[in-house]
Amino acid sequence: MNQPLFPSTPVDFTVQQAKSDRDAFASLYLHFAPVIFQYVRRRIPDQSLAEDIVSDTFLSIAQHMRQFTGKSLAEFVAWAYRIATNKINALVRKSSRRKELLIAAAKDHTVLKLAGDESDDDHDRLDFSAVQSAILHLNPRQQSLIALRYFEDLTHPQIADILNLKPGAVRVALTRALAKLRKMLSPA
Repeated sequence: MNQPLFPSTPVDFTVQQAKSDRDAFASLYLHFAPVIFQYVRRRIPDQSLAEDIVSDTFLSIAQHMRQFTGKSLAEFVAWAYRIATNKINALVRKSSRRKELLIAAAKDHTVLKLAGDESDDDHDRLDFSAVQSAILHLNPRQQSLIALRYFEDLTHPQIADILNLKPGAVRVALTRALAKLRKMLSPA
């Protein structure tokens, strides 16, 4: 059974209210737009593109809020991450600016430590532009897995909720993505 992103709370009522009440939706937006922006920004180094994706994400949420079948805050957050992930992946697939995004990421040094199994010495020696470049060469699903796990610090069950996968599939796919990333980053 998947563990929810957040335990059930009285805020769950706000999710239900947001289906018909603009103020309740505004409350969700004000709280979660910055969270989704952080996630998008880690995948898309260009700030204006990241802002556009977050805007598109919440526009989609607003347009489909009445059809949203979830009842809890956890379901809403997973839905928002899923929509943002889909928009990021669509951009990456059709972007003629992929090379520009890669260069911007390398200049911004937007990558953080990737895995808890590396020592601080290894972390200090990481070439962040090379790591970001390698991440951008992974397929969109692998990029999402790494961003959700290591940048957003979500658990495997939480990622499974967002990406509509089973937790075991998340573990396997994440292991493979990290192996591919390590291979790309290992000295030849």
